[in-house]
Amino acid sequence: MTKLSCNIDEDSYQINAAHMLHEHLTRKHKDHTDRLFGIYKIEELNLGIKYPTERSFHTPYEYEKALITEDEEHSWPAVLFVALMNAYGIEKEDLLETGRAVEQLGNKYIADMTVEYEAKMSEGTTNSHGTFSKK
Repeated sequence: MTKLSCNIDEDSYQINAAHMLHEHLTRKHKDHTDRLFGIYKIEELNLGIKYPTERSFHTPYEYEKALITEDEEHSWPAVLFVALMNAYGIEKEDLLETGRAVEQLGNKYIADMTVEYEAKMSEGTTNSHGTFSKK
């Protein structure tokens, strides 16, 4: 089932996981942006990466979005990934809570789309037989 097959508006049912993570971190006071860029540039930490990496960000929101978005060609080096998360204040629970919220919202959207689709299908079926007419 797709949004197109259900005649659903293109902007309906979009999940912005990066924004949800940002809201979660802000609410928990874990968005330590001052530490984020500092640790990324300290070569003496010996994070096991070459500077600059292919995976980059320029704002805290870009970093949060990069955590959510998988980039298979330019993945995060594991040590850098963990170091940046610790510096920013992100713990595994933050990612798990956000992931669960995204999953719950996705399931709600699927249920809503199913109801809308079935309503449109039954409306089309009843109208084609002439038993009911639109109001």
